[in-house]
Amino acid sequence: MSQRARIAIIVIAAVGLVIAFFAARGSEDADDPPVGQGATTPAQTSTGRPEGGTEAPAEAPARTTPPAPEIPVVRVRAGKPVGGVQRLDFEEGERVRFRVRADAADEVHVHGYDVTKPVGPGRATLFSFDGELTGRFEVELHGVGAEIASLRVSP
Repeated sequence: MSQRARIAIIVIAAVGLVIAFFAARGSEDADDPPVGQGATTPAQTSTGRPEGGTEAPAEAPARTTPPAPEIPVVRVRAGKPVGGVQRLDFEEGERVRFRVRADAADEVHVHGYDVTKPVGPGRATLFSFDGELTGRFEVELHGVGAEIASLRVSP
C-alpha cells in the first residue's frame, strides 16, 4: 500500500470519528447552560485575598450578568404530553420561547400565531417568536391532533 493511500485512510477515519462524535451528541446540549454560567471563583479570605497567603493584585469585581430565563421544555411521549398539557405563560411583547421534544416524528402547530415546526426523536425543536397577540392559544401535535401545551400571552 502506498504512502498516499495510508494517509487517505487515516484522514477518512479521523473525519468519520469527528462526525460520529458530533452526531452522538445530538441536540442534547441545547438544555445545558451556556459556558461560564455557574462558574465559581477561588475562595477568598476575609481580607478579600485568595487563599494561599500570597498577595494578589487588586481586581475589579467580576461583572455578573443575569442568567438567561429558563426555556420551558414540553416533552411528548407516545403522542401525549408528559405530565399533562403544559401551561406556558408570557407577557405581551415578550419573546415567547419554548422547546418541544418528541419520541416520534410529527409537527407542532401554535394556533393563533400560525407557527408550525417539525419535531422528532433525537432533537429539541425551539419555538421562538414575539408575543404580539394576547389570549390563550393551543399548541397542538398535528399528526395525532393532541394538545400538548396551552400558551397564554397576557396584556
